[in-house]
Amino acid sequence: MSKYIRPTRRRQGVTPKSVIVKAYAPNLSAGAARKRLSLWINTCKPLMKALEKTNYRKTQKYFSKAQIKLIYKYLDKP
Repeated sequence: MSKYIRPTRRRQGVTPKSVIVKAYAPNLSAGAARKRLSLWINTCKPLMKALEKTNYRKTQKYFSKAQIKLIYKYLDKP
């Protein structure tokens, strides 16, 4: 008897947004941490402009390596 294994799609070079937001606010729920990071990103105009150059969208579920580097540059590492 063989089991069906659902194929997974791996995304290389990207990190789930949930991982980054929890690193910045580990004591908050996932939703609250996501809102906090979004607020920080939106209020830091130089960061937002830099992210827009990397095709950043507020609704994306993953951050690219370039986007993470920009977040660390403007908001410091968690």
